[in-house]
Amino acid sequence: MQAAPDRNLQAKFLLYPVIAQICIYVKHFVLQDSNTSQIIHRIPQLIEYLSEAFTLQPGDVIITGTPSGVGAFRKPPLWLKQDDVVEIEIEGLGVLRNRCVMTS
Repeated sequence: MQAAPDRNLQAKFLLYPVIAQICIYVKHFVLQDSNTSQIIHRIPQLIEYLSEAFTLQPGDVIITGTPSGVGAFRKPPLWLKQDDVVEIEIEGLGVLRNRCVMTS
């Protein structure tokens, strides 16, 4: 995993958001590995479409789906457990790291 984001790649990603590798790790094992070029609907078109329905604000997140490798469809299925660490790494942007906390 990349320790520090590459600022040049960050700028390029913002201009051309279909160039980055995206990996999802659970307990340091790669479960999903894809590229944003696999997105069906391009980001500029998504923004245009969504902007017709409501006003997007800085910090808004547009969720586009998930690459193959989803735990529910694995054989056997793979479910997150208490204290599992999930890391989502996007090339050039960095890593989002969360610990799984079960609630009742």
